[in-house]
Amino acid sequence: SGNPNLAPEIADTRVAGFVFQPRRADGFSFAADWYDVDIADSIEQISAQDVVDRCAGGDTEQCGRIERDPVTNEISRIFRLFYNQAKAKVEGVDFEVVYRTDPDFFGGKEENLSVRLLGGKLLAREDIAANGTVTDLMGPYTLPDVDANITSSYGFGRWSFQLQGRFLDSGQLG
Repeated sequence: SGNPNLAPEIADTRVAGFVFQPRRADGFSFAADWYDVDIADSIEQISAQDVVDRCAGGDTEQCGRIERDPVTNEISRIFRLFYNQAKAKVEGVDFEVVYRTDPDFFGGKEENLSVRLLGGKLLAREDIAANGTVTDLMGPYTLPDVDANITSSYGFGRWSFQLQGRFLDSGQLG
């Protein structure tokens, strides 16, 4: 459901990073970035169960978003509006490790080989409601706090081959 009363999100972002490319290891590079983002008036949407729980707790505004069957009185539909939450915060580190080279496996043919690891670690993720309640989203029922992709490519003339893998730390959307 839409909400015409939404205000725009406003974010303060801090980022620091570096790139390391050693001269003795031609084709190798490592990069890392730290980020910290504070969002005011972040746009969120509460779950259907939260709508029901808040209605049961006396929030009449949320009760108006629940539609019931007129015969059985069972819930038939729940409208989940987007709203401006007081604040959201996310902090993490992203990294990239790359190695590229032009091997000579088949003598004289144009060849290239690369391996790239790209990943991130979430350090903090929390929502702060208008009443000051902090919800820490770093537990087992949230997005994974570590994820990574590794890609290996080999090119031979006009042909190229790629192999990719993905790692996701344990997590569960609840």
